[in-house]
Amino acid sequence: MPLIEVQIDDKSYSVEEKTTILQACRQYGIPLPSVCYHPRLTHNPGKCGVCVVELWSTDGTISFVSSCITELTKGMKVRTSSSALAHRRLYATAELEDRIRHPLPTTVAPDAHFSAIHSQVLSGATLDSPAIHIDPALCIGCERCVRVCGDVQCVDALALDCATGRVSLDAADSVADSQCISCGQCTLMCPTGAATEQSEVEKVLQLIREGEGEVCAMIAPSVRIGFAELFGLEPGAISLGQLVHYLKTIGFDRVFDVQVGADLTVIEESYELVQRLFDPSATRPLPIITSCCPGWVELARRKYPDLLEHLSTCKSPAEMLAETIRLHHDRKNSQSPRPMIVSLMPCTAKKVEKSWPHYSRAVDAVLTVRELADPKLRGRVAGDPQSWPEAWLDDPFGPSSSSASLFAVTGGVMRAALRTGGQFLSQGSDLLKNCEWMPRIENIDSVESVQWNLDVSDLGKVRSTSLQFGDQTLNVAIASGGAVAQRLMNELRAWKSTESAESTPPYHFIEIMACPGGCLGGGGMPRSEDAEIVAKRGKVVHSRDELPGVTRRSDENPVIKELYDEFFSFPGSDEAHAHLHADAEPITLSCKYVAPTAHEVAGIPVYYATQGGTARGIAADTAETLQQNGWDSEAVPLTTDPADVLGHDLVLFVVSTAGNGDFPPASNSFWQSLSRWRDSLSIRYDILGLGDSSYSRFCQAANDLDEVLQTLGARRISESLTRRDSSAPLSKQHAVVEAWTDSILSDLGPSPNAVTLEPTLDMAVFITSEPPVIAVPRGFIAVRVLTNTLLNQTRRTSLIRLKCPTRKLAFTAESWIAVLPRNRPGDAMLACQAIGASPLETIVVEHLTPLLPDCLAPRPPPLAPMRLVEVMRQYIALYDSPTRKLCRYLQSVATVQDDLVDSFCDPDKPALAEAVEAGLTVFEVLLKTRPKVGLSRAIAMLPRQRARLYSAASAPKSGIVDLFVTRSDVPDQCRPGLCSTFICDSRHGDNLLISIRPGHFSPVTTNAVLIGLGCGFAPMRAFLHSLPRGCSALVYYGVKTRADICLGDELADLTRRGTIQELHIVVENEGPPDLGRPFFVTDALRRDSETVAEFVNQGACIRLCGPKGVGGLFEAAFSDILGEERWVEVKERIYEAETN
Repeated sequence: MPLIEVQIDDKSYSVEEKTTILQACRQYGIPLPSVCYHPRLTHNPGKCGVCVVELWSTDGTISFVSSCITELTKGMKVRTSSSALAHRRLYATAELEDRIRHPLPTTVAPDAHFSAIHSQVLSGATLDSPAIHIDPALCIGCERCVRVCGDVQCVDALALDCATGRVSLDAADSVADSQCISCGQCTLMCPTGAATEQSEVEKVLQLIREGEGEVCAMIAPSVRIGFAELFGLEPGAISLGQLVHYLKTIGFDRVFDVQVGADLTVIEESYELVQRLFDPSATRPLPIITSCCPGWVELARRKYPDLLEHLSTCKSPAEMLAETIRLHHDRKNSQSPRPMIVSLMPCTAKKVEKSWPHYSRAVDAVLTVRELADPKLRGRVAGDPQSWPEAWLDDPFGPSSSSASLFAVTGGVMRAALRTGGQFLSQGSDLLKNCEWMPRIENIDSVESVQWNLDVSDLGKVRSTSLQFGDQTLNVAIASGGAVAQRLMNELRAWKSTESAESTPPYHFIEIMACPGGCLGGGGMPRSEDAEIVAKRGKVVHSRDELPGVTRRSDENPVIKELYDEFFSFPGSDEAHAHLHADAEPITLSCKYVAPTAHEVAGIPVYYATQGGTARGIAADTAETLQQNGWDSEAVPLTTDPADVLGHDLVLFVVSTAGNGDFPPASNSFWQSLSRWRDSLSIRYDILGLGDSSYSRFCQAANDLDEVLQTLGARRISESLTRRDSSAPLSKQHAVVEAWTDSILSDLGPSPNAVTLEPTLDMAVFITSEPPVIAVPRGFIAVRVLTNTLLNQTRRTSLIRLKCPTRKLAFTAESWIAVLPRNRPGDAMLACQAIGASPLETIVVEHLTPLLPDCLAPRPPPLAPMRLVEVMRQYIALYDSPTRKLCRYLQSVATVQDDLVDSFCDPDKPALAEAVEAGLTVFEVLLKTRPKVGLSRAIAMLPRQRARLYSAASAPKSGIVDLFVTRSDVPDQCRPGLCSTFICDSRHGDNLLISIRPGHFSPVTTNAVLIGLGCGFAPMRAFLHSLPRGCSALVYYGVKTRADICLGDELADLTRRGTIQELHIVVENEGPPDLGRPFFVTDALRRDSETVAEFVNQGACIRLCGPKGVGGLFEAAFSDILGEERWVEVKERIYEAETN
């Protein structure tokens, strides 16, 4: 691939085309943090925002992009560090940390499923199996575990819960009862420790402290390769002898090598292969499939119980060695307690294997490579690892062949078995007895002539070849990774369904390992962000196999010969079968996930093949549009059998293109099956292809699907294939989708069941793969809460002090402070789930109507990618009372009918009163109806979050703004999230979004008569603190009871300093006894009429601070005090400071 020149941090670098910024930084060692990206995953990252960088254009403008998804182009200038980037990364990191600190929605979940999830996280419960520990409370929603489980392994045991935005199980109550094969790939990918192996460190330490017998450790081949990485060293940098020293220092009595068990496996499996090939009395069919990988066996037991007869009956090397250790002890040291055996493995599935019912449970505990670095173990061994002395493996289970070391890498088991199997057939072996059926074959292809070395580019496909065993052609295949293994097994299952007695199997010998790359990529190996790490480990393994003077074949190992002489007689003997073999048993799950099929979908299915979620969103919107026009429709993932998909008269497809023009991984099995379809089709169909025209294979997956369907006779509705280009302007992308939907509706014709209650759209919403941003609403800025002080228990009034950036915020004592509330994060997530959308979906909004410049109900910024949950939290008024029109529309598209909503929609009932009486909110209506509605309609129909105006309660100095906020006692005004409650719940360090709105009066420049009623005390206080030097005020502060007085000490202090000339606190229930009614401020003014009149006549202004319309209350009082003529003269100097 050609190189291009780019600049990163003012330095020039040469990189290949199509290289992302993050990949280039990793290549050249430029520090750049990331969380959701992993080089060995093909999922769409860009979710966390931590790897953000600056792009500098030629005109000097700067844009912020996620480096993990932005490809470098010629001449591009990138900056990886600046104060702006530090702020964005800090914010993004704080958001991730906040998800861990506050994992729960605060609202009761609407149904049993979500209630279970919420209560599970509330109680700190985890999703556990004997191998895997998952703690949803630590999950940040990066989806790395979900993607590796679904795309790489095709197990689909994990999902991202729509309500919590955290990892959960896909249609299962526990990990043990799910489709999980315990491969542990999720634990390799998780950046926060939400998914880890089930630790057995404490159990092992207890065995060392309290065990009666010797505690023996067994080292697997991969462990000696990956152990050094725990200390930041290259693979294999710590020798086997140093590892043995580490283990013995920890407290293990004896240390053995699992490679001895691997040599046993080679002998038994080679014999079994030759027996199935040439022994007429063999009862097991071909092909024979390796069984040494417990993750693969778990997969076969769950998904391929009909093919278990093809598995080799050989136990894994670790189990074989453990059995042999126990047998050796029972024969030679039966008087002493049996040894406790601990396996050191690269594999989390080994923790499940040791408890399999068809095994004898010879292993007591399993530690992964990562567990060896546990501080409880590491703390027992002093010194630098590379300075540790060498120690020796213990007899008799130490020496092994180099073939045994190949078990660590994909293809290694095949290579080792063919070495020994070829020896059995060509020259025989001293181990063989009672093998009269075994032929002698001279012309056997050397397995060394076949290139089995690990190639990372081959990990995603089945590798196969043929070798000649005399006249017999031996077809062999290798697969590593769950997805590749299932592809191979589906091919075998298809052959078995059509095989005849004379048919030849597609393969004779198959090696399968569950983890990509084999044990070197196992779920218990050290975590690594190096895309080449498995290949690097593989090179170490192959280099050791090629050392001169090593024992190459397992049958040449003298230890193996001794074991057969003493315990097992010969390969395949009764003794060998009793201890070294077992038949795998199928697993029946009580909660098995069944993917929906087209036969279960009523009406018109809209199938989507999605890579990053865009196709899913468009399919859902298309299905919703069809429903709005009276047609039954449903969006369904394209993961089922073609026979189910093609079982309708009309089928719609929304297809993304992945990789090099391929189908997305989750839909690849459908495409592979359809490619072999031969029956003619009479269906109608249409396809919307999604892609990027900057790639040469633009919409290739959609093109291929269209070509196959037309070849089979299906008829496309549109004249040509419709393609949506993600590099085009969003308005054009929207127009393409809209035109495609219109063509489908035109072909269908009108429906009498069409719904006519659609809301008017003022914006269009699109799902995007762009990195999300946290965009402050237009006209608002973020300010930090310094203090929140409760001033008054009776009225529950709080003083909220805000720290504002003075350069961005200019306010006066006369200003109004507009505060924009936010909904609770958990409720926002539930609202997203209620409309059938993922909270973590990234969307962009295109405004179809203009926005007023001074609107108190802002809309999401146009074309800024934001997470849906952020839009729902900041811009939608979830706690408002719903209108009847909204309820009627939601009822028309509801998937659940609710009696309360039905009664509220009754036109004979007063709408608002009914809502207040029932305490009904928009949020509750969404949960009760769960409407089937697209994102554009959802965002358009729901009421906007409106800012509330508060009078400033302080003078503008040092960027401090004080607000007086009182919690309302009115039931419909104290719902969570309404503005006053929202502000009163804020704490030190929280951010509030505010905007300054000018008042309609001029600043105070003279003496003043200040009148404050109730909450009007806030602007009155601001005026007091902003009086010019030498000016003073007459203050009349009206309250209902003395308990309602706020900041009395501060008022007294201002009086002592002369700012307040006279302070009159007027308490309604403390008037003259003979008055016979409450005593009001107007009464106090009339009582002091001479003083007030003199003050006003000397040029003092008047400020009336209180509820709206407060001026009318004082009209008569001031007319009496000043005289009607004088009152008309000075009336223009009265300004009302209205408060909310």
